[in-house]
Amino acid sequence: MSESLEAKIAKLNADFMEKMQVVQASGDFQAIEALSTDLQTKINELVQAQERELCQPVAPETQKTSLYRQADCSLELDAFVYDGDRDYYLELSRHPLISRFCAEASKGHAPGVDTKRELLKRALRLTPAMAPKVFSSVERCRSKIGFRPEIHVYVAQDPHMNAYCYPPQHGAVHILLTSSLLEKLSEDELTFVMGHELGHFLYRHHDLSPHAILEQLGGNLTPAESIKLFSWQRNSELSADRVGLIACGSYEAACLANFKISSGVTSDALLFSLDGYVKQYEDMEQDIASGTVTLQDLYSSHPINPLRVIALDVFQKSQTFRVTQGMSDHEYSEEAMEKKIAGFMRLMEPDYLDSTSEMAQMIREALFLAGYTIALSDGEVEVEEMQYLMSLLPGENHALLQQRLEGKSVEMLLMALGEQVEKIRPHMTQISATNFIREVVTIAITDGELTNDEVASLVEICGMFGIHPSFIDHVLNSLATQQAA
Repeated sequence: MSESLEAKIAKLNADFMEKMQVVQASGDFQAIEALSTDLQTKINELVQAQERELCQPVAPETQKTSLYRQADCSLELDAFVYDGDRDYYLELSRHPLISRFCAEASKGHAPGVDTKRELLKRALRLTPAMAPKVFSSVERCRSKIGFRPEIHVYVAQDPHMNAYCYPPQHGAVHILLTSSLLEKLSEDELTFVMGHELGHFLYRHHDLSPHAILEQLGGNLTPAESIKLFSWQRNSELSADRVGLIACGSYEAACLANFKISSGVTSDALLFSLDGYVKQYEDMEQDIASGTVTLQDLYSSHPINPLRVIALDVFQKSQTFRVTQGMSDHEYSEEAMEKKIAGFMRLMEPDYLDSTSEMAQMIREALFLAGYTIALSDGEVEVEEMQYLMSLLPGENHALLQQRLEGKSVEMLLMALGEQVEKIRPHMTQISATNFIREVVTIAITDGELTNDEVASLVEICGMFGIHPSFIDHVLNSLATQQAA
């Protein structure tokens, strides 16, 4: 039997680590750069060879349809998937290692794990007689999207409003609702949430779990591939939102469900106005576009709340959605809709990593300085940390950048970084600044741990950008926890 791709990459990494320890001790910066470049080149060659071996030419239409559970519903899934979701999914699913992982995940849970049994340990399975509102929502989803598999619904005691859809098992789809969500949502709102969860199932979003993939394959993926995983996951939420809106048929209900889940209170406690709610996000749309808004939840496995509201508003005004409601008038064609939404979603991506401007170059140098400072904060720059930093900035002269920093203390590096930030900060939007901090936090945990000294340096760097230190915890939680709602 031929050696697996994982085994080949593991050997390359082992050889790289052994050689890197030698050249780091010698202080030969050009050799460090050459080793890193050589490793990345060899990994790319292995992956490309595997792709040529495994991937057969398939028509684009067949590729798209084969990704989804079209046999499980009458809704034309290719017609309603968000372009960003589809494009990222296609790219990631062509990666040999990720493709193999997804193939295993699509078989369901690991052998011996019974979803129904595990849910019954901590939740109550609902019946139509027990929860008529829930099963009315289920039937509406069946009718609107033509959903065919059996649906089992459970409720668990939880003060937070949330819902989870589990991978299918024994021909049934399992949905868990929290008690708070069940109590506070109307039937229309619950139908939107149920449709959203079924959308995740239909688009096979559970098969491509970034956290599970990184846990098992992280050492064999480049930083760019890791970033794409989370970019895809944020984009996938928009496809699920579209299925939810088609299921409930009411944009007002979708917004109200969003409002209740976001605020944690019912409309009886806060007077809800759809016009006022949408206007709030229309105003914020301009702030987001200009980069002047500060958002605590900018980085997570889900898009920021305003972007979801805006994306759903654009979708409900599009020809794509309105034909499902028997309406001929529309504000956006499908192309215009996707283009507008894509413009907002790009705001969540780093905007300085591939720009050729002089200021972008200064920001990248500052990122290298910040990353190196964090890596050194625990007393030693680990090989994994330097490899990640080099991979994050592939076009830079890493040897020269590292040579400039060699021999300087953490205090000296932080002082130099502060001077650099003073130059670049006026030219960065708040979104660019939070992008910067997210990357630095990611560098800090690349070696598998986060020390108190590293945290202290991270807090100081946050202060340079005027970002509250709590954002560090938010990024860590986002990387460690996969939200399912």
